[in-house]
Amino acid sequence: QSLLSRSRHQKPSTSWTISDTWLNQQNSEYVGSLAIDDSCLRRLMHKSGSRHAGCIVVGTSAKIDSDSYGRVVQLKSVAGQAHMLVPQRSIHIRNSRIGSGALHVTDTGYILALSVQQREQKRRRTSTTIEAFHNTTGKLAGTWSLPRDVDWLSLTGGSGYLLFLGLRQDPWGFEIWRFPLPSQLQR
Repeated sequence: QSLLSRSRHQKPSTSWTISDTWLNQQNSEYVGSLAIDDSCLRRLMHKSGSRHAGCIVVGTSAKIDSDSYGRVVQLKSVAGQAHMLVPQRSIHIRNSRIGSGALHVTDTGYILALSVQQREQKRRRTSTTIEAFHNTTGKLAGTWSLPRDVDWLSLTGGSGYLLFLGLRQDPWGFEIWRFPLPSQLQR
């Protein structure tokens, strides 16, 4: 059975629209990554008002001439339009795009973002770091470097671990790596 189809016993899914009025159209900025803070959603489920303020995080990508930039943005719903999402705040702006699968929110309240720095001349990946931001303060909690011999593509995690999908060039092949959640990001 398709994930998108539902039986008569299932509750209907919810969908939201992300407003694009805040994106910089001049630089072709677009939302390219999404992460959900499940713990935040559970905490807010029984409160009145917006049930997901700050629980949905997106990463954007844009291009200015030959340079690119990205933003990590927490979203909230619009008063009276519960299914329309707009920025609550910008957590971080950086000099590289935020690619698909590059965001994750830990169970302990940190927003993780892969940051890939590329060599200008060959456009090859030279280093990848994980940036961690606290989801309530937006402050940078730390950065960690990933091994350089793999092109890191996406991350996810749970139960005290982070999983990374990467592409090794020689010998060519996809790999999944598991690392323990850094102690600074544990409760």
